[in-house]
Amino acid sequence: MGSLKNTGFLIKVREEDKNYIAFYSSTWKNTSLRPKLTVEYT
Repeated sequence: MGSLKNTGFLIKVREEDKNYIAFYSSTWKNTSLRPKLTVEYT
């Protein structure tokens, strides 16, 4: 593979509002806002 070391992962939101970022838990009532981890392998 490449020569870079794994330094973790980044949590990124789709939308920001005036420097406010909201993260919801996996038990949040609105299932479409619950966190989802997608792993891509290239």
